[in-house]
Amino acid sequence: MLESIKIKNYALIDEIEIEFDKGFNVFTGESGAGKSIIVDSLGFCLGERATPSIIKTGKDKTIVEAVFLITNPRIREKIEKLGFNLENERIIVRREYEISGRNKVTVNGFHETLSRVSELSEILVDFHGQHDHQSLLNQKTHIDYLDSFGKFNKELKEVSELYNKALELKNKIKELEENLSQKKTREEFLKYTIEELKNSNLRENEDVELEEKFNLITNYENLYNILQESILLLSENETSALLLMGRVANLLKSGIKLNPLFENLSNSLEESQIIVKNVVSELKNLLEKINFQPEEVERVNSRLDQIRTLKRKYNKNSVNELMLHLKETEEELSRLEFSDKELLSLKEEYNKTIAQLKRTCIDLSEKRINKSKELDKKVEEKLKHMAMEKAIFKTDFKYYKDENGIIEINGVKVDVNEKGVDRVEFLISINPGEELKPLRHVASGGEISRIMLAIKSVLADVSEVDMMVFDEIDVGIGGHTANVVGEIIKSMAQKQQVIVITHLPQVASKANSHFMIEKIFDNNETRVVARKLSDEERKYEIARMIGNETDTGIKYAEELLKRS
Repeated sequence: MLESIKIKNYALIDEIEIEFDKGFNVFTGESGAGKSIIVDSLGFCLGERATPSIIKTGKDKTIVEAVFLITNPRIREKIEKLGFNLENERIIVRREYEISGRNKVTVNGFHETLSRVSELSEILVDFHGQHDHQSLLNQKTHIDYLDSFGKFNKELKEVSELYNKALELKNKIKELEENLSQKKTREEFLKYTIEELKNSNLRENEDVELEEKFNLITNYENLYNILQESILLLSENETSALLLMGRVANLLKSGIKLNPLFENLSNSLEESQIIVKNVVSELKNLLEKINFQPEEVERVNSRLDQIRTLKRKYNKNSVNELMLHLKETEEELSRLEFSDKELLSLKEEYNKTIAQLKRTCIDLSEKRINKSKELDKKVEEKLKHMAMEKAIFKTDFKYYKDENGIIEINGVKVDVNEKGVDRVEFLISINPGEELKPLRHVASGGEISRIMLAIKSVLADVSEVDMMVFDEIDVGIGGHTANVVGEIIKSMAQKQQVIVITHLPQVASKANSHFMIEKIFDNNETRVVARKLSDEERKYEIARMIGNETDTGIKYAEELLKRS
């Protein structure tokens, strides 16, 4: 329940603090006194959209703080599931809003987002404003009323999950099927690429080796002459280096007896001969390598041309890149071939999901139909108490045909959404002999108020929200019916806290706590103030509401209060 609310610089309010009681709390006052401002400020505190126009003229920000006492274990559990912690069994929501549009929201002192506070609001308060009269005339909202009455949260969640899963699978299948023709063309291209690159028998770094070989071939004559002349000078003529070094070494050996130093010099020359012989051997090897046959030269040129063509064709810079491209192409082809299996698998999963969705929708539909009978009966009982004794209230069910529907019922494709296949509409016959018609066709302002109150009071029996707010639920109602409306709201207040803004004395007299809202004009400024009325003050306010502030009116007000 709402324990208290502090409002500062909101609309015409300077600063107000109101402490609420359990049960039935009522706000009254002259028309235009600002009664709805209190309710609006609570909605603002709990996350509703705001504009700078809500800030009192001349002020730079507004602040609203609401304190809720949580004693209901189910509500406490829901709050904790959202990640909020209670403090001394209370939730304190505070919102500041600056003229710049900046928000600051806290819950029990911790900063929170507006979206999180809005989620919390749905657990704490059931708001019913004047605009809800119009929502009742909107057929699309009727299914929500029925589902609230039936407590079909679990079933709705299952239908929603299956519906969204089916749509996701359907889109994936459509995407794969649309790509089918492109896929075939792509597959053919990939297979051609793989065949061409595989048949090329590329080796790692082959282009580098061939380029080296090609350089040797193109400089063949110069290289051959250099190598041939070098070999000749070192080993293959009468004045070759090896021959001369051998002669000198022998001469030195023959003179060792004459000078012992000749031995070391002779040995050095022999070691040098070994080095020169190794050089000669390397030179001969090189000579053999460049001794290309004409067919070898043609093969290298042809292979290089082939590789260069492949590089240009596939926009690659090396044989290694071509080999990597071959690998990637094979992998892509494998994925495309797998997509056929994937499409088949998706279709199987889609069909299973659709079958499951159909079963779940039909099951929910049957539960709704059964529960609607109970709702109809209870709403009719409430309407009878509010001078609509002959009213017949009925919940109507339809399926809508849809050629593009994803499920079939009795061989017909039907429209389905996150709430299932049912299209629910409330019908009513107010007078005997009249056929049942949609609410929007038959209900006057007073009648729609009574129907809305009947539905709300029935829902209150199953509601898990501890607090309801009614902003002028009794529009268009008067006389004996007004007294019945007050009794109904009083009955609702036995199960949960109710805050009501009313212009009816019969309703106000039933309240446990009575607050009066007034406009005060002071120093060229308009302010809205709220005060809780004593028992003595209440009779004068109710007499004012009756429109008779004489002794007779005051006496009638006393009677109303006594009967309540």
